[in-house]
Amino acid sequence: MTIINRHTYQQFTVPFAMASLLAVMPCAAEASAAKGPNPNTTHCTYTPPLPSDKKWTWASADIKARLVPIPKNSYAVDVVGQPINAAAKLPIASLTKNMTAYLVFEAIKTGHLKPTQKIPIAPAHFCLSDNDFATRYLPVGIRDITVADALTLLLHQSNNTMALALADAVAGNEVQFVEKMNRNAASWGMKNTHFMNPNGLPVGNRKNEYITAKDALILAQHMIDFEQDYRTYTLAALEVNGVRIKEKPHPEKGLLRGIGAIFKTATINGCRSLMTIADAGPDKFVSVQLCAKEDRFAVINRTLKNYWQQAGLALDKMGIPRAEAHPVQLPPLHPTLSSHP
Repeated sequence: MTIINRHTYQQFTVPFAMASLLAVMPCAAEASAAKGPNPNTTHCTYTPPLPSDKKWTWASADIKARLVPIPKNSYAVDVVGQPINAAAKLPIASLTKNMTAYLVFEAIKTGHLKPTQKIPIAPAHFCLSDNDFATRYLPVGIRDITVADALTLLLHQSNNTMALALADAVAGNEVQFVEKMNRNAASWGMKNTHFMNPNGLPVGNRKNEYITAKDALILAQHMIDFEQDYRTYTLAALEVNGVRIKEKPHPEKGLLRGIGAIFKTATINGCRSLMTIADAGPDKFVSVQLCAKEDRFAVINRTLKNYWQQAGLALDKMGIPRAEAHPVQLPPLHPTLSSHP
């Protein structure tokens, strides 16, 4: 044994009630986690997390902004309220995957990758700390996956293994991919951001990788380039090779899924973050919470409803803007990219 250290391009939203229904809807085939040792990681050895990681305390940062459409398919930034510690360097953790996905979407746009294309999953991709949740639900012995399924697992489930597989598919190896991530950040003006890997898992000292709330807002602006992509893969059902992956219910995410918001969580010891992009009439509302002191989902749910009311949007009985609450057909689980030339 060797030991080793989806896309219909259309604006769509899913009403809160439909999101709840989809969470319990039966499907033809469904995979559940196997009991006992994880068969996908029996070849791995692990280095325990640094003891200091559990002792660190973090500042809390918060910034909110309205992105207002301007000519040439761009947006002007209007910061809402008073930012808190917007320049504090804090762990990126899984917010990293927003940049990872951006580079994958670019590769699809240029034709380097296709959503239906199969990419390899190397044995080393499974051997990560705190990765059991990401590998236990995958088919035993899986060695490849479509780009579309990998993207859904990346953005919907925050799957660390898929981040590595996609990085290798885009750039050939992880080192070159991370260089692309940091070049993008620098070219966008994210002066206080540094990526260490495609998934945000700790590498040595946790403080080697960082972002500020201000830089996260810049990242959100660029994510609008692929808004439909992020939305599709954030909201699509988890599936691998036609088999639906059974999920634990996440009722706290119900409102965000219900309005078709793009959102990404990040969690490490002592730091829980949430980045959200939601429609607000013709504008976009962006919220960045880094190492939130309150429950991050309670905060964003309250913030969105208050913002919608202040913006004069008519709300339905669920507190969702009526313009956002019309059911539409979800994208197919194995979509074909068609929007970008």
